Amino acid sequence: MTDFTAKLIDVYPPSACYPQGYALNLTDSIARLRYRNGRERGELVKPGEPVQVTLPLYPTSNLFMPGHRIRLDDVELELPAVRRESQHGGGDRAGAAAGGGGQYRVP
Repeated sequence: MTDFTAKLIDVYPPSACYPQGYALNLTDSIARLRYRNGRERGELVKPGEPVQVTLPLYPTSNLFMPGHRIRLDDVELELPAVRRESQHGGGDRAGAAAGGGGQYRVP
């Protein structure tokens, strides 16, 4: 299966201190696809089957100054921050090589 993460970011414009600009992470969330319906019981997904995953972004507060942009990053896996998913249903600590979970889209 796959891990999904989402990050809400305040993108600062270029400045004297940060000539390339700066991306400030405001809040983030992670979901393991096999536990999309709760942690009590993992559910595998059939290859090619579309599923809905909800990633709640936790409450935060920020004043977006003029020139700043709001960015939402959505990624399929975030190493080394999280232990990788085995992709074959053998459990979180299974020894199989991890791979990409396939394409997805954010509405």
